[in-house]
Amino acid sequence: MSKPTVIEITPEEMIDPTPEATLGYMLYEHRMKLKAGGEEVNHCLSLSQSKLFITNRLISKTEMNISTTEFEDLRTLVKQRKFCTYLKSVILRLLIWKKMTPAQQEQIFQKIEREKAEQQAAQVEGISTTSGKVQL
Repeated sequence: MSKPTVIEITPEEMIDPTPEATLGYMLYEHRMKLKAGGEEVNHCLSLSQSKLFITNRLISKTEMNISTTEFEDLRTLVKQRKFCTYLKSVILRLLIWKKMTPAQQEQIFQKIEREKAEQQAAQVEGISTTSGKVQL
């Protein structure tokens, strides 16, 4: 059985998909990308794109009914917009990560490990200095 073909799209389309795209097509495309397999970054990227698309659709439907919305609906709309902004930043970080060389990725992993070790050492020092004191 042959692998399904994956349609390549530009970073701009990943953030703002075409308005003609339907929810069904977006989910179909997401499913095909998952079936194709690949790296974890691709999976996270596809999932974030799908979430962004669905949230944008929900926002546009809510905005169409803005005259009949209540205060809670407006609060939800603001939360959805913040979530879209967050998803866009996630997508951009994943795209940057994808373009990095393995050596650059390894440098980032090493930096993260060093920072974790420093934080753990600072926590241990904080515990040992306070445990030696007698508190009344």
